[in-house]
Amino acid sequence: MIFGFVRKGYKKGPHGEKRYDDETQYPKLELREGGTEKTVLATEITPINKWPMATIKEKEGAVNYILPEQYSNFCQEHASMDFFFGYSILPADVIFHRKGEEYTLEVL
Repeated sequence: MIFGFVRKGYKKGPHGEKRYDDETQYPKLELREGGTEKTVLATEITPINKWPMATIKEKEGAVNYILPEQYSNFCQEHASMDFFFGYSILPADVIFHRKGEEYTLEVL
């Protein structure tokens, strides 16, 4: 406790999602065998561990999820497009496909 305040360990992001100080606090996105459809609001690569992460619209609000490493290029490309060019295809509905250890995605 500092000056009577208890640090929450997170702040709110632009979509209302929790932005944790400790990257290990983010949940991992659970992908079903076959496909999992989600509305992706934004993507990024975490600054410390360099993990792919997506902000996903859920019933309770926006949630940041760590994605499997195979989605790193998707996250990096879309975060870079938004940062450098001010353009992004997100938000978009995305189907995350998993078949064994093979991961692909489809932007709808």
